[in-house]
Amino acid sequence: MLAAYLLLYVAPLPFRPLYLPDETRYAEIPREMLATGDWIVPRLNGLRYFEKPVFSYWLTVLSFGLFGQNRFAARLPCALATGLSAALLVLFLRRTGHGTFAFMGAAAFLTNWEVYVLGVFNVPDAVFSAFVTASMVCFYLAFLSDGRQAKRAWLCASGVACGLGFLTKGFLAFAIPAIALCPFLLWQKRWKDLFKLPWIPLLVALAIILPWAIMIHQREPDYWRSFVYVEHIRRFVSTTSRSLHPKPIWFLLPYLIGGALPWTLAAPAALRGLRKVGWRNSLVSYTLCWLLLPFLMLSASEGKLGTYVLPCFAPLTLLLVIGLTQHGKEPDSKLFRAGAWMSATLGGLATVLIVLIPLLNLTGRPIFGPGETWKWVVGSAALFAWCGISIASARASRFRMSFGLFAIAPVALMLCAQFILPKQTTRSRSPEVFIHRYEEAIDLEDRIYSTSYLAPAVCWVLKRSDIGIVQRGGELQYGLSYPDAKNRQLLIPELAKQINDRSRTRGIVLIITDYDYLKYRNYLPEATRTEGADGFVFVKYGGYLDASRKL
Repeated sequence: MLAAYLLLYVAPLPFRPLYLPDETRYAEIPREMLATGDWIVPRLNGLRYFEKPVFSYWLTVLSFGLFGQNRFAARLPCALATGLSAALLVLFLRRTGHGTFAFMGAAAFLTNWEVYVLGVFNVPDAVFSAFVTASMVCFYLAFLSDGRQAKRAWLCASGVACGLGFLTKGFLAFAIPAIALCPFLLWQKRWKDLFKLPWIPLLVALAIILPWAIMIHQREPDYWRSFVYVEHIRRFVSTTSRSLHPKPIWFLLPYLIGGALPWTLAAPAALRGLRKVGWRNSLVSYTLCWLLLPFLMLSASEGKLGTYVLPCFAPLTLLLVIGLTQHGKEPDSKLFRAGAWMSATLGGLATVLIVLIPLLNLTGRPIFGPGETWKWVVGSAALFAWCGISIASARASRFRMSFGLFAIAPVALMLCAQFILPKQTTRSRSPEVFIHRYEEAIDLEDRIYSTSYLAPAVCWVLKRSDIGIVQRGGELQYGLSYPDAKNRQLLIPELAKQINDRSRTRGIVLIITDYDYLKYRNYLPEATRTEGADGFVFVKYGGYLDASRKL
């Protein structure tokens, strides 16, 4: 199991370029922490950036210290956090009397598609989800413990995880456990525990949080207003800001169903098994509260992204495994076999589709460009393997073998997915190679301008934190509003005026997407050098006067 996890989650991390906008942003903030030695105030492009607390950045800083400032180190904390979540599910299943199937639970969790994608992608969601999982697992083990010392130890562990979850993503670290645990305790007729059990986790969590909370308040008094109001209250209730991602209430449901593939196809078999276990069973009712109530709360928020549903995959996996293992005790687990046949059908249809689309040119333009035929071949082979292994799962005589093959079926596609994406699907998303190509053409004295979308990637590649922002500030607008950043943002007419300044001695460099360049080029003077590729444009304007003459 460990070897499979390392092969699937850790080995591929350095090969795929960092994608805009999330991966470059969450790599650049820790890089600037390391460069400045300031571990308290998060900054992006040298500007205050208060969207998240600091713990995920600290983990990445430590990873940079161990492995260097590279893609592998940037993504490693997310991969390790996903592995931690899987290990916690093994612990949970063993401690609740399901030890025989504990590693089956880990296998099911690690082969959920959303779990995999976010486990190899540099965003804080996998780290946050691991802490939520730890908090919920430890609380339930405390609930089961008869000994006072063991109960306190598990409650303290739950509080530590809750505090670290808050330092990763904020108040959701409290909201998710609270909205799940209160109804569960009432369901179990343990309402007195509502006034007993939460105190130790709450006090431990506060002890974890307070040192940094006080330090950030002393350094940046506006932090908590911005973080609490903008990132929590407005995100939950506001529909007026595009930057807060307003979405309909059903938005997260497709991410939960589709992200759980192929295990969604085994849900009918799991539900049948859960009915035999009984919905009043404390383990089933706990995981059910853990899954449904946080999902409904997250769905009720006006602002949401598909990544927000990740903490729901641990309880979903537990319910699936508990139900499937019960269903597997039947002499002939027909429903699970039907799920395996549906998985085979899905893999087969996908294989036919990926084979026929390029051959018949159904989209009107080639999906795979010159030199990308190997991606088409590898992708087709991986989907064919999914289909074939799923058929073997459906035909296996023993349930354990059938379950194992079902879990293995998507692994080949997961392993190669990071490498076989057609180049056109990542156009304007991975600028690292493009920026490196023109790095030598940029002098240290040059002023560099970019958009808020692309600036974090420019900072990351060039190891600079002084990139000027053209037009809208986007996610950087809050940091740009401070007096010490008032000269960091220019409208295109202002940039053109600066370029035309005859007394200018320093060069000006503009790095933007080709989409933005087409919008702005008619308003800009003729450049000394203009280069474009991969959805990006590099523009340089030389200085008018020699610096030594000016002196």
